[in-house]
Amino acid sequence: MKRAITAIAAVVILGHSAWGDAGEADKIARMFKACIPTNWTVAPAMKALPVRGLSNAIAQFTFTETTKMLGWESSPGRTNTFRPTLALLAFGSARAREIEEAVEREQNHSDYPPLIFCVDAQYVFVTSPGYINRGLHTPEAEASLRDLKEALAKCLVVKYNLEPAGAANPDGSGPIRSETNRPSSASAHEGLRQDGSAAGSRR
Repeated sequence: MKRAITAIAAVVILGHSAWGDAGEADKIARMFKACIPTNWTVAPAMKALPVRGLSNAIAQFTFTETTKMLGWESSPGRTNTFRPTLALLAFGSARAREIEEAVEREQNHSDYPPLIFCVDAQYVFVTSPGYINRGLHTPEAEASLRDLKEALAKCLVVKYNLEPAGAANPDGSGPIRSETNRPSSASAHEGLRQDGSAAGSRR
C-alpha cells in the first residue's frame, strides 16, 4: 500500500513539473480560443509530446479543424484520413535563445526537431514537422492551416511559413514543389493520438 501511494505521488509530481502552472495554461488556452476561427477547436493535451533538445513546456495545445478531411495513401488502395491538426508546446519567452539554439542544433534530425510556430511578448510556441497535419505537407495539407495561421497572426507573430520553397505563385506562375502523398517523416506516420500525445513516441 505504501509503495502504491509513493508511486502515485511520483506521478503527480512529475506531471506538475511537466506542465508548470495550471492557471497559466488556462490563460493561454483562453487566448487561443479568442483568436482561432469557429471551424477550429483547441484543447490542452493530456501528455507532453517529445521535441528534441527541449523539455518542461508550460503546456501543450492541440488544434483541430472540424469541417475538412485530409488523407494519405498508406498502401495501394488504402487511404488514411484525418482532420487537419496542429500541436503547439508553450514555453516562456525567457527561453527564446535556448529554443532558437535547439532549432538550429536539431534541424537536421528526423526525430521530432523543434520548430518555432509563433511567438508573443510572453511565450514561444513550438511544434515539430510531424505535429503539423500528422507530418503530411502536401499543398492541400498546408492550405488547410491557412485560416488558422491568419487568425493567430492577429494575436501573435507567426513564424511558420505555409508556402514551401519553389511553390507556385497565387497567379499560377512559378515552379511547384514536387510532393508525395505520404507524411514527411516515418516517425509521424501515426500522427497524434486522441489525447494529443505522439503515437510511437519514445520518452
